[in-house]
Formats: sequence, C-alpha cells, structure tokens
Amino acid sequence: MNKIILFFLGLFCASAQTPITVEKIFDKVNAAYKDSPYITYNSRYIMYDSYTSKNVYENYSGFYIKKGNRVYFKLHNTEVIVSDSVGAKINHDQKAILIGTGGGVDSGAMITNQLALQGFKSELKTDPGFYICEFTAGKLTQAPYNKVIVFVNKKDFTVAKQILYLSSPLEGNDKSGKKTVSFPRLEIQFTLRKKDIAGDEKLLSLKNYFTIKNNTTILSQPLAGYQIFHSN
Repeated sequence: MNKIILFFLGLFCASAQTPITVEKIFDKVNAAYKDSPYITYNSRYIMYDSYTSKNVYENYSGFYIKKGNRVYFKLHNTEVIVSDSVGAKINHDQKAILIGTGGGVDSGAMITNQLALQGFKSELKTDPGFYICEFTAGKLTQAPYNKVIVFVNKKDFTVAKQILYLSSPLEGNDKSGKKTVSFPRLEIQFTLRKKDIAGDEKLLSLKNYFTIKNNTTILSQPLAGYQIFHSN
C-alpha cells in the first residue's frame, strides 16, 4: 500500500513541478504590476557609451506611481501623468505640456510584457535571487535595441534591473577631437519607493496640472506660461 501511495505522490509531484519558462515568468511579472492596486518604485538610468564600456554618458533618476488606472512617471525634468481618458507629458526644460487622450496603465520604461519583445529570441538563466531573461533581436527586427536582459526577483516577480543594448549609434569625439561612433548600453535599476498616500495622490491628480473649461485649457500656477500642445 505504501508503495502505491508513494508511486501516485511521485506522479503528482512530477506533474506539479512543471518547468518555468520565460513566457510564464513574464505572465507573472505583468500580473504583479497590472493587478496591484497601488505600487510605486524608484528608478535609476545609467547610459554607458558602448556595450562593454564603464564610461557613463548620462545618468538620471526618477520614480513611478500606479494607483488603480492612473499613472505618474518622472524622469529627470520630464513628468508623465496618465488616466483612462486623458494623459499629459510635461517637459520642464522646454517649458511645454503635451495633452492627449489617455493610454491607460503604463509601466514607464520598465518592460513587464513580453509582447514588447516580439521577434526576439529568448533565453532563461537563473541565479539564487533572480530569473535572468535574455532577449536577442532577430535579423529582421527593427527594434530600438539589439539585446535586452531583464532581472526578475524570484520572491515576488518584480523587475529589479534591465540592461538595454541600444541599436541607434551614439556619435561623439575622442580626446584628440576625432569623430567616434559607438552603440550605447542603458542600465535601469528599480527599487521599491516608500508610499506617500497624500503626496502621491496629488501627483496623480490631473486637476493639479490643468483644467479644461469651455474647450479652453487652463494651466495650474506652477505651469503658467508653459506652451500647450494637444494630440489626439
């Protein structure tokens, strides 16, 4: 009897331990962000001047908030606010605001959906704390990157880091003034941010940036004087 029980338990365990795949990991990643009613994280963007270089070309920080179907995303001097019906992008360097129809929930620069990497070949690696998903572009793929590596936390399927090997060249000059061309690498690190319920709500509320009355857009005082652009 014991052997029969052990036999069926063995079958059960074998069927339950199905191998993890890149597709299954990204299903869980997408659900971790999409299904969460309120999530916020910090992000740090470091661009290196080549795929293998340690020389930092640009370095910015930002943060992201998603609450329900509303999103706030800040990177350096740019803010993006999105709701179901209206979205806005504010560029403080250019003193301009672009207002258009909302795009629903967005995850900022984080890749949480494998559909963004259609046409890429995928490979899964692991270490003690992360699933490491590597994506390599096919020959006919016209993507902004040739390779993407995504580090996913095993404990909660959140994204800890992304490495993007960009396909657009970076032009510059060496110390002698000679023109150089290289392909940059962008590393983005994500860490959980402490929730500030009142402050986050203020950032997510579009009425704190502008109101529309009688088809006229009225900017809030901090944005007074900014150029207004509309898109459909």
